[in-house]
Amino acid sequence: MQPTHATSDAPWAEARIGRGTPRQKGAYAWRQALEAGAVLAFGSDFPVESLDPRRGLASAVLRRPEGASAAWMPEQTVTLEEALRAFTWGAAWAEHAESRRGAIKPGYDADLTLFGRDLFSLPPEDLADAPLLGTVVGGRFFQQGS
Repeated sequence: MQPTHATSDAPWAEARIGRGTPRQKGAYAWRQALEAGAVLAFGSDFPVESLDPRRGLASAVLRRPEGASAAWMPEQTVTLEEALRAFTWGAAWAEHAESRRGAIKPGYDADLTLFGRDLFSLPPEDLADAPLLGTVVGGRFFQQGS
């Protein structure tokens, strides 16, 4: 699942699948999937959507389309902890790589994003603007902007 699809699709999705229909209620239904015991595996769907992890996290937690003041299908939001787990361990689990990816552990692939703030200390509305320090891919550091 790609959380940014919910926020970019919201302006037109109900026109195609109907408002309040069973199809609409089951679309982009992350909370519903979690409560049913499913493992959420999030990704960006780059290049269709933004590769920026902050946008994905903000979309998962807020479900607020750009320029909107309210969430779309707010009953389907997830917590920041749930979103981070879905983007990390959940994505690794979906590719059967949870024994070497999806967590920061000795011997695991070192692919991660470094934020300049503790995301849990930020109001959810500020997630998309959290400072990025860089990324680590395969254990190699890449500074933001380089």
